[in-house]
Parts: sequence; C-alpha cells; structure tokens
Amino acid sequence: MNTFSQISARLDRLPLARFHYQVIVALGFVFFFEFADLNTFAYAAPQMRLQFGMSIDSVAWITSVTFLGMFVGAAFGGRFADVAGRRKGLVIGLGVFSIFSLFNAIAWDVPSLLVIRFLTGIGLSAMTVCANTYLVEIMPASYRGKAQSIVSFVGHLGIPAMAFMASVLVPLGDNGWRFVFL
Repeated sequence: MNTFSQISARLDRLPLARFHYQVIVALGFVFFFEFADLNTFAYAAPQMRLQFGMSIDSVAWITSVTFLGMFVGAAFGGRFADVAGRRKGLVIGLGVFSIFSLFNAIAWDVPSLLVIRFLTGIGLSAMTVCANTYLVEIMPASYRGKAQSIVSFVGHLGIPAMAFMASVLVPLGDNGWRFVFL
C-alpha cells in the first residue's frame, strides 16, 4: 500500500470533528447564495426591461451569457484548484462571484450587464467545482453523502429566500431590482 492510500484510508477512519461541521455550514452558505443568485436575474428582469428598454432577446442573451460564464468557470476552476489548492480555488471563486454579483446592482445598460453576468457566472461555477471537490476530499467516506445532502439542502433554500426578498424589494421603485443583487 502506498503512502497516499494509507493517508486516504486514515482520513476515512477519522470521526467528524468541529472542523467538518464548520465546513458544512460555510459551504451551505456558499451554495445558498449561489442558488439565490441563479434566480436573481429572473426576478429582476421585468423591471430591468422597463428601465433599460431591453427586448426579450436581450434578456435571453443575458441569461445565456451567464451560463456561458459558468461553463468557463467550471472548465478552469477545477484545473486552477488542482494547481493552487481547493481552498484557494474556492476562496478566489467566491471572491469573483461575490464582487461581480454586487456589480450587477450598478449595471448601467445591457452591454455592462452582459459582461457582469458573464464574470459572475465564471466565479459562481469555479466556486461550485472547488466547493464540491473540497467537501468530498475532507469528509470521511461514511459521511460524504450526508454532508453533500445537507449542503445542497441549505443551498436550495436560497431559491425561495430570493423569491421572497425579490417580492419585497423589486416593487420598491424603479431601482428596486438593484437591491436584490446586494
């Protein structure tokens, strides 16, 4: 048995510690905001169409470019994490996602929104790839499925939470849509 196999087997035998629970909570929050962001544009788009004079085609392009960014983030986020480390990849992906998610609130026209949503998508998906890999690598084998289920459950709570927040914030005025990105 080689050293890597011995280390891996030893890690799988370890009980859950405070660190593991902290990671589950932290990644739950990460995924909560990821799922919330994925739905934010859908709630903001009707008011944005009025403010920017956007066509349905523009809304479709903005949605598509977000997913294109996610494709790029997924393709390169994992490779970056292989070289720089999972935690570093996760932190950088989270930083890119967070910064550009906030920049959505200050978008001034359709081209700016296209660029910002593309960059948000890169950070979002790079963060997701790194988070999933990190969670699987640090969890003992007997807890991996449960940990992933908890993180995913908490993440999916971001969808109804965003729906509720948007229903309160978007109607606040012409710029109400901007508040959902903050």
